[in-house]
Amino acid sequence: CCQAQLDANKNADSTLALTFTYDNSLPVSLLTTPSSATAVNNTATLATISGTAYSDAPNTVTGAAIDQVLLNLRCSGCAAGNVPGWWNGTTWAGGAEPALLFSAALAAPSWSFGFTNSWLDGYQYAVYSRARDAATNLEAAESASPFVVDKTSAEAKVAAPAHNTFVGALTT
Repeated sequence: CCQAQLDANKNADSTLALTFTYDNSLPVSLLTTPSSATAVNNTATLATISGTAYSDAPNTVTGAAIDQVLLNLRCSGCAAGNVPGWWNGTTWAGGAEPALLFSAALAAPSWSFGFTNSWLDGYQYAVYSRARDAATNLEAAESASPFVVDKTSAEAKVAAPAHNTFVGALTT
């Protein structure tokens, strides 16, 4: 039924042996929505930012379970004075990166967070994520995933030939 613990002299005592798993693998988090390095023109799709987090680098769940994913959101020029800034839950604030502020909802391996900020047109954003597992291993460095909000429709204009003119030859 049970195993007894042995002391230094190999004598069994009446206490039960303890079992544990040693895990020093660093977890990994990735952004999935929006896709990294993309342009987003429908900001409604940014109501929920989501990703995955795994207990080790090969993106498996063999180590301790992920128990937290922390996030930050950066904008290339949204803070006052059009300087880079960080979302603080209310507004864009310039300055150095704050400690990771937002705790994502977790249903391993997936995580999600609803951002209620205003997505300003023409700026590059980056979601920074960092996972922690139940063995308190922290992802080595924050994972940064950039994307651009571009709500402006493209416009094309013909510069030559001039309006209502005739062209006798094409030039290249």
